[in-house]
Amino acid sequence: MVSSESAVVIRPIAELETPRFPRNAETRPVASIPNGKKVQLAAGIPMGRFTHAAGMCAAVAFLASREADYITGVVLPVDGGISI
Repeated sequence: MVSSESAVVIRPIAELETPRFPRNAETRPVASIPNGKKVQLAAGIPMGRFTHAAGMCAAVAFLASREADYITGVVLPVDGGISI
């Protein structure tokens, strides 16, 4: 969202979370999932793997960069293709 009066820009990112995929990022909750189940869950992600914190950080860095200066009003999904 951009407000011409205050020049505030909001560019959210989202990690898909569904009952089938509790988290898509390698976080402590994902780390606690047994290996066999993690392999099964990752197979259902189009990219074939969970993301890492670096992947989320890269999306944030891009949205904070000059290259994203005309992007506004959308949520950037960082979900390995689950949402498409």
